[in-house]
Amino acid sequence: MAGQSERKVTKLADGVFEIQHKTFSGNTIVIIGDRQVFVVDSCYLPSEAREDIAQIRQWTDRPVTFLLNTHFHNDHNLGNRTYMDAFPTLTIIARTETKRDMDLFGAGSAGRDEKDIAGLQQMLAAGKTPDGQTLSEDDKTAVKNAPARRIPALEEIKPVKLQSATLTFEHGFSIDIGGREVQVKFLGRGKAADGDSFAA
Repeated sequence: MAGQSERKVTKLADGVFEIQHKTFSGNTIVIIGDRQVFVVDSCYLPSEAREDIAQIRQWTDRPVTFLLNTHFHNDHNLGNRTYMDAFPTLTIIARTETKRDMDLFGAGSAGRDEKDIAGLQQMLAAGKTPDGQTLSEDDKTAVKNAPARRIPALEEIKPVKLQSATLTFEHGFSIDIGGREVQVKFLGRGKAADGDSFAA
């Protein structure tokens, strides 16, 4: 995800909010019940997860007790550790396949980002894409600017240890968070993986 210049919070319904992050990060949904809070996707950077947690605490004093990772890519789950540190009784939910892929994919996040940044720098030096296409002036500008945005994020995620899901499911289930039922569902392959799921 390309990200945007400003963080954006949208109220979707009473007690339901969407947070769009500034970096290349998945969106976060916050669902507030009478007893508990349910969060969908913990985003990419710990600093953004901390900002989200501070925002949640402005909305309510109820704890975040459930966090659903809808997808295995790290922009949906690298903030898990930050949430777990803030809410030690947190249950992190993912479909069985999503947890498996998170466990395989998550540990190498920083290494992949380093490799991607090195590839961008090589493209800029050569003036060509890996398949030999000449970079346009606009392409050169984009490739030149990309590391400036990505290197600070890389430095932030290097020390992060992936916190994987603590509860897995196959088909779906419902959770009552106090006057509000959250349905966790799997309806088949989604964005890019067999484990993609959502909450309604």
